[in-house]
Amino acid sequence: MRLHGLELQAFGPFAVPQRVDFDRLASGGLFLLEGPTGAGKTTVLDAITFALYGGLSGEDAAEDRLHSHFADPGAEPSVTLEFSVRGVRYLITRVPEHRRPKRRGTGYTTEAMQVHLRRRDGGSWVSLSSNKAEVGDLIADIIGLSRSQFTQVMLLPQGEFARFLRCDDDARRAVLTKLFGTQLYDDITVELDRRRSAAIRARQAADAGIGAAVSAAAEAAGLDAEARGELIAAAAADRRVRFKQIGDDQAAALALAARAAKAAAARTRTALAAEQAAAGQQALMTRLTAALASLRGHEAERPEHDQRARRLDAARRAEPVRPLLAILADAEAAAGRERRALRELAGAGAELAYLLAEDADSELVSRTGLQAAARAEADLRETTALDHLVEAESAVPDHRSALRALETAAAKAAASVASLAAARAELPGRIVAAEARLAQVRAAASGLDAGRKRQAELARITAAAGRRAELEPLLGRKAAAMRTAVDTHQRLVDAHQRAMDARLAGLAAELAAELADGQACPVCGSAEHPAPAAASGAQVTAEAVAAARAQRDAAEVARQRTETEHAELDREAAKHAAIAAGNTVAGLVAEAAEVGGRVTAAERAAAQAPGLEAELARLRGEQEQLGERLRGAATAEAEARQESERARADLATLREMLAEAAGDYPSVAARRTALSQAAEASRLLASALGRLAAALAAEQKARATAAEEALASGFDSLEKTRSAVLTPEQQSALGEQVASWDRALAAFQAAAQAPDLAALDPAQAGEVR
Repeated sequence: MRLHGLELQAFGPFAVPQRVDFDRLASGGLFLLEGPTGAGKTTVLDAITFALYGGLSGEDAAEDRLHSHFADPGAEPSVTLEFSVRGVRYLITRVPEHRRPKRRGTGYTTEAMQVHLRRRDGGSWVSLSSNKAEVGDLIADIIGLSRSQFTQVMLLPQGEFARFLRCDDDARRAVLTKLFGTQLYDDITVELDRRRSAAIRARQAADAGIGAAVSAAAEAAGLDAEARGELIAAAAADRRVRFKQIGDDQAAALALAARAAKAAAARTRTALAAEQAAAGQQALMTRLTAALASLRGHEAERPEHDQRARRLDAARRAEPVRPLLAILADAEAAAGRERRALRELAGAGAELAYLLAEDADSELVSRTGLQAAARAEADLRETTALDHLVEAESAVPDHRSALRALETAAAKAAASVASLAAARAELPGRIVAAEARLAQVRAAASGLDAGRKRQAELARITAAAGRRAELEPLLGRKAAAMRTAVDTHQRLVDAHQRAMDARLAGLAAELAAELADGQACPVCGSAEHPAPAAASGAQVTAEAVAAARAQRDAAEVARQRTETEHAELDREAAKHAAIAAGNTVAGLVAEAAEVGGRVTAAERAAAQAPGLEAELARLRGEQEQLGERLRGAATAEAEARQESERARADLATLREMLAEAAGDYPSVAARRTALSQAAEASRLLASALGRLAAALAAEQKARATAAEEALASGFDSLEKTRSAVLTPEQQSALGEQVASWDRALAAFQAAAQAPDLAALDPAQAGEVR
């Protein structure tokens, strides 16, 4: 990857647009990013990382470094980076999430992050994507590194290189493998390990198979456990000789056993022939006696069989009548339902008992239904004639309510006239009082902005002073810990040096202790040792020196850690002390309370000002409108009284007309309801009578048809026909029972009369057995 150009605007400490031309800077192969603390060096690295990944270069970098505090609040922060990977140029522009002033009104609004990735194609830039997630995937594919890997391997800003070196082997290996493409060698190592494991398993399986085969052969040869163990432990050549001897012995024994088995087989064949002849005679006699017993048991069931045959014949003769009986049953059920429905109707009492009898005439029922339908139609016509009067009657409460409303409106109009006249008289005094109150509030609210600024400054200084007070005891403890770590480290350095000196001093004596007469000296090569060195005291081993070195290194790490922690606390304390500028927390809190009281009073006054201004404007407008409203109220009062008188006269006329139409009923609606109920009862009665007449006619016709067909099938009554009827499933099951009995009889007879049983006498069954 190579950088070509970087453009910044309102980003970090750079308030105005900046451009970095990396092609000019890197013409010699290297360039240096140099400047004092705070000059913006880290911001350049942050801008590169932000353009590519939408984040900053350091893990602990604050996001508030994105939008420059020195730029105009309305300036849009942005970063544009031009770079190339494998000869392909890319241009990415990213705008961070930031707050800007609202275009309408006061306050701020938040703008979302924006990104646009383009690629150089010919002489122009081609857009790849403006989607944040999609651009992230494209950048990861193009560069081949995640954000953390990019900052560790490509940028390594301000101490990140040390962090990369201190990370564990697995994390470093993952980054370097992806960066330098060493995955092939890892794959080769894994494959060789897999093949080695497979070869070891195959060899172990072969050894196990050989051992199992030797053990099985020894066991088959009849060897005891001790002999089998010796054979398994023997060499392969010895095992082959031993197996040859065992094979010869087994062949001789097998030949002798074969001759004895041949003689025994001849005797066994003779005995088997005699036994088979007797068993065959016994099997035939058993078959004969069993067949005769089954035949006698089956013949005992003949009465039941004959009864089933007669039942099946009757059912088959009644089959033509079965569907007609079903139709008749449906017709009877329908007639019964219609009788019950008619009995449940209101008014279907003793006067209709002759129509509910089982032998009622369908024509009489039909005529009665027609009379009921005529009564229903007459009542319905009279009901329709009363509909408009019922509607008018239902509107009477509305007329009364409207009259009361008109009377109330007239009274309210009169009260409004009086109220407006009184309000008009008191308005001038209220306007003067509102003007005086508004002037007082505006004067009290004039110091609000200055008070708020002082409040914010006091909060910042108080926080710094409090943090400085918290850090003082921590600094003391951390300084003591640092001094202890320095002393410990120095002591362990001295101990390690003393161990090294003692080790070197005793090394000659250690080598001399290993010398022997006639053997060459490992130092000078001589076989003679006239004056070997002697140990002057206790020997220090290499392990003791290594242990002292490890303790020294651990103490050094602890010393560096405590020094770093003390330096960080000291820097933080100095920063807060500079902000506090010698002020105490108690003094700052007291001043903040006093300023807070002034700000609260000013805020309360500022909050009251808009309401007072609106109230004053309302009072002035009300003063201008009261005269016109007073004239309108007087006119409305006169009109309301005229409308009230007209409504009272109309309501009296309507009540007279409705009383005449109601007659003996309490209301026109009650009379109409009574007529409607009578019409509905007559209609329901006519409908029920019509359905009953149709059901009776269908029942009579079905009964005549069924009786005629039953007589033709040989039955003298429908009751006998019904008792003989069976469903097709029942007929099929009964027919199967009859046929099964006949088949079983034929099978038993055939079994008892089999040709191979003809010469047997059942009386000799005991003797044969």
